[in-house]
Amino acid sequence: MNTREIKRKVQLRKRKERIRKLIIQSILLFTIITGFTVSFASWLSGNISLKYEGDFSTYIVSDGDRLWNIAEDVSTNRDVREVVYIIEQDNNLDSANLHIGQELKIRNNY
Repeated sequence: MNTREIKRKVQLRKRKERIRKLIIQSILLFTIITGFTVSFASWLSGNISLKYEGDFSTYIVSDGDRLWNIAEDVSTNRDVREVVYIIEQDNNLDSANLHIGQELKIRNNY
């Protein structure tokens, strides 16, 4: 076996090792992301009570308004993500996209 063949085998072995590490890292990352997503989704759907018998205010969406910012402004002792979810559910929103002039029902107590 000459030097060129030995170098080629060493390079091939290193390349295979790099590919193997990349595959393992990709699987690990996918597993972590999937686990986080499933955990967050079950936490979100299981812990937020949508039952509310209090009063609502009407909020009219202006230019530049974002659902997250509205939720931050009205949230008192809840996580903003929960308030966003509640506002979406109370207003039958499919997404956080808002339109100028849109009316939102906002609970008087979060």
